[in-house]
Amino acid sequence: MDLISIVVVTYNSGKTVVETLDSIYKQTYQKLELIVSDDCSIDNTVDVVRKWIKTHKKRFVNVRLLKAKENHGVTKNCNIGIFQAKGKYVQIIAGDDLFMQNAIERKRDY
Repeated sequence: MDLISIVVVTYNSGKTVVETLDSIYKQTYQKLELIVSDDCSIDNTVDVVRKWIKTHKKRFVNVRLLKAKENHGVTKNCNIGIFQAKGKYVQIIAGDDLFMQNAIERKRDY
């Protein structure tokens, strides 16, 4: 089973990121790496993500929270997460989006 990295890109996603992370947690595909790349949020995004990771990290092969010291924009934030990924495949999702429960498994099998 191949490792698949999921990169969550966030910026001021404190109100929505838990739902995004929960949708990743519920994936039917098991061998997942979770990388959250935050683009210098000024809300509580980083604190919310830290708390969520503390409770849910055992589900993942690896978990990382990356915090930019200055805002770089969406493209660079995606690239920062991608370059840290160790998986054979990488899936990017925004901190206000959701996956269907079997999305990663279906994409891998496609």
